[in-house]
Amino acid sequence: MKKLQISSPFFIAKRMDISKRDSWLIRIGGMLIAFLLAGIICTALKPGSFFAFYKGMFVGSFGYMSDFLCIIAIYLLLSLAVTPAFKMRFWNIGVEGQAMVGCVVTAPILLLMPASIPNALIIIIALVAGVLAGIVWALIPTIFKIKFNTNETLFTLMMNYIATALAAFTIAMCSQGGSQTFPAIPSSRLIVSIGSVKYIPIIAAAVVITVILLFYLKKAKKGFELSILGDSPNTARYVGINISKVSIRTMIISGAIAGLVGFLLVAGKSRTLTDTLVGGKGFTAVLISWLGHFNPIEIVVYSAVVGFFDIGTTYAAGTINIQTYFAGLVLGLFILVVIVSEFFIRYQVKKRMPNEISEAQNNILNISDILVNQAVLLKEFFKYNPLIKEQELKEQKQNLKKFKYDYRKKAHNLRQQILFKSKDNKKSKDELKKDLDALQTSYMLEQKKYRDVKQKLSIAYKAQRIVLSANTRRVKMVIKNKMDAALLAIRSGSMIYRNKDELDVFFKNLKYTNWQ
Repeated sequence: MKKLQISSPFFIAKRMDISKRDSWLIRIGGMLIAFLLAGIICTALKPGSFFAFYKGMFVGSFGYMSDFLCIIAIYLLLSLAVTPAFKMRFWNIGVEGQAMVGCVVTAPILLLMPASIPNALIIIIALVAGVLAGIVWALIPTIFKIKFNTNETLFTLMMNYIATALAAFTIAMCSQGGSQTFPAIPSSRLIVSIGSVKYIPIIAAAVVITVILLFYLKKAKKGFELSILGDSPNTARYVGINISKVSIRTMIISGAIAGLVGFLLVAGKSRTLTDTLVGGKGFTAVLISWLGHFNPIEIVVYSAVVGFFDIGTTYAAGTINIQTYFAGLVLGLFILVVIVSEFFIRYQVKKRMPNEISEAQNNILNISDILVNQAVLLKEFFKYNPLIKEQELKEQKQNLKKFKYDYRKKAHNLRQQILFKSKDNKKSKDELKKDLDALQTSYMLEQKKYRDVKQKLSIAYKAQRIVLSANTRRVKMVIKNKMDAALLAIRSGSMIYRNKDELDVFFKNLKYTNWQ
């Protein structure tokens, strides 16, 4: 057998399968590590502040519950804004700018509308204008992507900086006396609180949008189209999905939610306009959506944790007199550690396997996707048949047992001769010791043979599991893609088959021989 060149005893391998329980245990472990590292960094910057830092985090978060829920709601809404686009693999990195444009349009309307117009109507006009501004800002890169195939990531990223410049321009135009600050908006035109409870509109908007988007992505036909388009554009075209139409519709949803956030930041939280009003939360929301795997339920969890780190570290930094950059440092550390934990969910560091397993993996990688058949794959690894290895192990175990009995008897006699050497024995003690060492070496060799066969048996089982797992994933993926296309055709009622015979042929192609 040709030996493989191994340069390192360890390597990174993609996980074959991991349960939701294990994946969440890894995530929680990463969060706890980030939580501990935050305290260690705080202690390094200000000795003796370890417990005061954690106390400040919990007091800052749960002691001011309305502020805590507000920051969670903002992160959640911004994350949900990018989720539909990400679901269809349209990388909208411009939610920061889309929310900022919503702020830019909302603030002047609330400030400059005539007093003769009822305040409730002004608030509604500002809301509609902010949402429309977010939609327009999201549609610009979308149209360029459809018409000219531009890079949506760079385009939407560029739009963020333009939106910030527009905010600075609006502030300069509306400022009075060269103050370069936006004038205070009349309190009668704000929705900061309902009764004595602050930020209820923001929290309520986050709850409603989460429920609606969860239903849209999981239950609605339009949301199902996003999954098909994200998995395979070719499959989407095959079943009659208009990719341009879906892209525009999806970015309208993203822009509308981002514009809503802009309105809420001005009318429901800050009461003014600054060019740092969104404050980088749009970029953090991109990471939250990705970490949540574009699932609204998981996004809620990550938004809550990020909000806890954000508001908690800001308050703790103030109580223990650490500079304000510390809060951003801890939040960045948390995101970095969680991203690393996501890496370990998808991959694992493994000890370099023996050559037999390495060759087995290489063979799997080289097998054509056409050979998605259990019998064909197992035939590739017939030389690793566990039944043969089990028989060899049984025989070797019997040999070892017999040799062990003879070894103990002979070793006992040699030790007796060494200790109580008689005159009749012509061999010297050194020769007797050499005989004992040779006997021990023979016994160790027999043990090694047994361990080698046992290891080969383990290798055979591992190879078989690798084959079965790889084959199962391939078959499931192929069937899933075809079934998704079929279900979409049924749900949407698309006339992609001219007659019943063509439809029967399609479903017959879903069947695979030698596989239940």
